[in-house]
Amino acid sequence: MPRVRLALLPVLALLAAAAPASAQDFGPAITGPPALGVAADGQAVLAWSGSVTTFASLRPAGGAFGPRLKLSTGGNASRTFALGVGRRGDAVVVWQRTDRRGSPTGSLLASVHRPGGTFHAPIRIPGSTGARNPSAAVSSDGTTLVAWRLRGPTGCGYEVRAAIVRPGHPFGPAHRISSACANAALVRTSMSGDGRGAVVWRTGRSRESYAIDAAVIGLTRVGAVRRLSYSPMVGLDIEVAGSDTGTIVVWRDRRGIGPAGATGRVAARNLTASRAGAIVRVSTSDQVVGVARVSVRPNGAGIIAWEEGISPSRVMSATRPTTVAPFSAPTVVDTCGATDASRTYASPARDASGGAAVIFQSACMSGYGLGPDYGIALGRRAPEAPWSAAQAVSGAAYGTWSRIGTADDGELVLAWVESNAAGLRTAILPG
Repeated sequence: MPRVRLALLPVLALLAAAAPASAQDFGPAITGPPALGVAADGQAVLAWSGSVTTFASLRPAGGAFGPRLKLSTGGNASRTFALGVGRRGDAVVVWQRTDRRGSPTGSLLASVHRPGGTFHAPIRIPGSTGARNPSAAVSSDGTTLVAWRLRGPTGCGYEVRAAIVRPGHPFGPAHRISSACANAALVRTSMSGDGRGAVVWRTGRSRESYAIDAAVIGLTRVGAVRRLSYSPMVGLDIEVAGSDTGTIVVWRDRRGIGPAGATGRVAARNLTASRAGAIVRVSTSDQVVGVARVSVRPNGAGIIAWEEGISPSRVMSATRPTTVAPFSAPTVVDTCGATDASRTYASPARDASGGAAVIFQSACMSGYGLGPDYGIALGRRAPEAPWSAAQAVSGAAYGTWSRIGTADDGELVLAWVESNAAGLRTAILPG
């Protein structure tokens, strides 16, 4: 039985036994990747776009995801949205209405959730008329940061703007974060434990000159723009995550362009209000594909996951125990990733004890007895232990767009999409 991996059977039994309380299917009405956020106690928020509607579902600590909630009202909603979730369970979903042609129009709208309640009626974010591609983050005390792109002067592409708000208060005026001629894209946000936020974006006119800029923002002050990358980046994405001491920024530094396209290594850099740390090369191979993703604990302990190589790719990870500690040498999570097949990149999570997990798209589902289609698999690692054999999460249908989050006690919250009637699926696995 090649690659059958007997660990699959306990996982399927666990999922089946826990299905009434810990699993929920939301159907095929989903038009893009979902977003998932998990609080310290296991509360979770799942958000997604259903063609012309923005939906969400809430999960209480220790329970199952509740029914689908329609957040967008008063007209059709754009398929682009943003989700931010804080450690105590505060959350915000940011979305925008569309015109008759389906293009985003008007201001950004924020639907806010506080622990123990449901989503409030959407509120308009001042200064966001004409916004594109919002990003949102929520701090441990519920302070919320929203950033977006806005068309700048002719020939300058987009600039970056942001607004920040404390719980129970209205959004204040929007701040311009970037220069007026930033040619900005890939706006990302994070919040740190001190209530400051970080806004990170890609700048540059072409893939030969893409760079990463960032600024720290507080309730009353915007910090200076800092250049974080010193060589051109591979322009796929930027990932950020906040801790008590600041933000870690992860991207793919370009190493060259060959017959298979751009190659690069995973790089990371710490960002605080006072300084940007040194650039750290996380991967040893320069054959990284897709996007590297990061998960960070409040003390800065973190894990980065990515894929490298082709036919098939290897799923890799590197960890650190604190903000000031170096990342470990890369280790293999699984030898059969999907080589960026559906932009379903490997996503990591790390719990309070040091346990870790990575969810990814696998090209070897036949090894689990699930047929030839790509599916979703999960690798787990106990503290100070090697990675266990990966286990199948999805069924026989094509699986994509996987997401993961963890409570402090190691309980895992998973979401993914299957190309069948189940559509968007969730599962809860104990720590």
